[in-house]
Amino acid sequence: MLHKRGFETVVVESLAEKDSANEQLTPIPQHDGAAQFLDENRAAVISYFLVVDIEEALAAADVVIVDISSGIDNGLEQVIAKTVEVNKPALYLDDYLPVNTPSVMADIEQRLTEKLLSLYAHQQDYLHVPQKTWLLAGSTGGPEAVKEFIENLPADSDYSFLYVQHIEPGFEKNLIAMFSKRNGYQAQVARSGDVLTPKSILVVPANRQLRVLTGGIAIIEDAPWQGRFQPSIDATAVSFANGCGYDGGIIIFSGMDCDGTSGAKIYASKGGRVWAQAPDTCVVNSMPESVMKCGVVEYSASPKEMAEQLIRSTDKSPT
Repeated sequence: MLHKRGFETVVVESLAEKDSANEQLTPIPQHDGAAQFLDENRAAVISYFLVVDIEEALAAADVVIVDISSGIDNGLEQVIAKTVEVNKPALYLDDYLPVNTPSVMADIEQRLTEKLLSLYAHQQDYLHVPQKTWLLAGSTGGPEAVKEFIENLPADSDYSFLYVQHIEPGFEKNLIAMFSKRNGYQAQVARSGDVLTPKSILVVPANRQLRVLTGGIAIIEDAPWQGRFQPSIDATAVSFANGCGYDGGIIIFSGMDCDGTSGAKIYASKGGRVWAQAPDTCVVNSMPESVMKCGVVEYSASPKEMAEQLIRSTDKSPT
């Protein structure tokens, strides 16, 4: 639901009936689906049939959804003009929402959420550089290796990192403390709407699935990770590729087992770069060795040497 994603949402509804007894809106019958959606998302509904302070409602909203399914009249034009004036992301619905169709409603919610997150991201300081966006993955021994890697990047470097690490829920804060302010990089647990921007390290949460939308925008799902590993490196790698493309890269650091191998193979098959920490520098080397055995690793070295190689390789890439 949108309110669970952290959005305060205002919906502008032109086709509603006013109950004169209690001054409440009563959605007209064909809008039952819309009413269900709005109720489940705890959205504030504005109608110019009521005496409402439009400016105040818009000021409190992160996102404005405008229903234009039956055309735009003078009243709705005024509301749209005010929305533009206050420079809030707006989404326009041009069709009725269905009634009592959970699967369809779930799909609509997902598409709305993705669109809203994209709109929200573009309202912020939005800057995403695919060539300098990398996925870092680890398990046992991974945090120490990634810390060494970050510490050996120049202070003026401007990479974006998505970091996926096998951890127990609650351990994310330890990773944040370990990485934040190292050479100016800011680390935080990824939230819906966060963007992989320069100098950022987004840590994948342990107990909720993360997807990456086009443009490096994170979306956190209300669902646990599937499979043996929490979080899943393979699933994160596939999502990273879908959202960021193949101009950056993936680095597999120290870790146990083989999570990340399948994701790395898929990423490399599309032309993406895959690196791995040298096994003799790992606390546990089975994860890097597993991906190396597939023949997709183009560079393997210590964390310090990989940081130096990253600078050399991306300095030659367009930004």
